[in-house]
Amino acid sequence: AQGSSRLLITPQRGRHSLWRMLEALALIRAEGNIPLDLLLSQEAGKFGYWSNLVVITSLGRGLDAPLLHQIQPRGARTTVIVLEASTFGGEGGSLALAQRMSALRIDTYVVRQGADISQALDSRLEPASRLKPQDIGVTA
Repeated sequence: AQGSSRLLITPQRGRHSLWRMLEALALIRAEGNIPLDLLLSQEAGKFGYWSNLVVITSLGRGLDAPLLHQIQPRGARTTVIVLEASTFGGEGGSLALAQRMSALRIDTYVVRQGADISQALDSRLEPASRLKPQDIGVTA
């Protein structure tokens, strides 16, 4: 996690690791000044087989689709949770991001203000069409 400070939770067995993650998510504040795409590119080499990357954002831009697409073949499971900005009083564009991520076969969920969070996270966004890597600037 990256807010006002960096937090890396190393994997462990059992419920202790889950509780550490839940506690971090409950306490973290989005006060960092590192752009999301820069943070992901700096940390990309650390994601490998058995890694789980969960990105929570409301930004319609700033999330590098090619970078996330390149992390997946290493075995990392990538999930993007998009907070629909327009329902929280922000500018739109987050739904386009969600559709782009979903089209790349990245598990994507959309959360709207006032929605039941468990229901929102139980409803993965299904893409209208699948993109090819070259459609987003990924070269082989």
